Amino acid sequence: ATPPTAWYTEAVRSRVDLEERLHDIVSSDFKIFTKSERPHGAIGASAAIAWDGGRSTWELVAWREQGALGTRRVVDEGMISSMSERYPGTFANRDPTTGRCMIAPRTPCPVLYGIRGRSVPEIKEAHRWLQSSGSNEHGPIFAIHRTNQCSDDHVVGAESGTVVTGPVVAPGGHTHLIVHGSNGSESLVAFKEGGPVNDALRGLHTGDRIHWVGLRAPDGSIHLERLMLFDQVPIAVGRPMCCGKAMKSSGANAGLRCSRCNGVANRAWISTSTREQGTWSEPQSSNRRHLARPLKQGEPHLIEVDSTSR
Repeated sequence: ATPPTAWYTEAVRSRVDLEERLHDIVSSDFKIFTKSERPHGAIGASAAIAWDGGRSTWELVAWREQGALGTRRVVDEGMISSMSERYPGTFANRDPTTGRCMIAPRTPCPVLYGIRGRSVPEIKEAHRWLQSSGSNEHGPIFAIHRTNQCSDDHVVGAESGTVVTGPVVAPGGHTHLIVHGSNGSESLVAFKEGGPVNDALRGLHTGDRIHWVGLRAPDGSIHLERLMLFDQVPIAVGRPMCCGKAMKSSGANAGLRCSRCNGVANRAWISTSTREQGTWSEPQSSNRRHLARPLKQGEPHLIEVDSTSR
């Protein structure tokens, strides 16, 4: 039997009910081998066999030697910093903001490090390079896994809409606002840890038109992962000037008047459109989901909306 692809897409895009998944597995002629009365691992296992591997990357996992277990893990952070340049097909090696090494675990597990990349030859060569240096812990045993990291399989693509409320910053620094898109009103949320995405959301104004990529949460809101302002509304910055001073209103439904020369002008505001637009923002690499595709690997594709169905 061939497992349905929905087992995978549901697992990476939404919450899966265990009882429903167990029923689906048994009904599809598959068997579950477990000692647990509630085998939650069946959700991930069924998702794994249903994954078609269409958009995939690779990870080389090197293991620590038995005698090194329980001791401080030795990984040369200086070499990790230059690995992305030496082997450009590798990714998520270090956090460019903090400089922190991202390939070595911070837990007392038997893994020495994991090198992520877009091709098997390159991650194998990067591993050999690290191991050839005396400044890294010896880890000759490794395994290479095909993964869905950087696949964007957990999202459906970039959506578009118009901002209808100003941003609200909640305690803790999280920001949310309402947009109107092809699915009606949507609540967009950017967490403080999102850094540039949170900053971009805070800078929006009612009427701005934006693109976004995010994952729908159980409460229906969209947790943002990437954001772009592509059509901004002008922002009023002041009244027209006359005699070196801003003109003032002459009253309700009246024009403007200069307080010095009594010159008049139509009622108006001076506006500006100087905010940056047309550029995607994303969180720092240490705060991105493993499945999220970095912008340097390509911009998100926009979802095409069928206007006849609206």
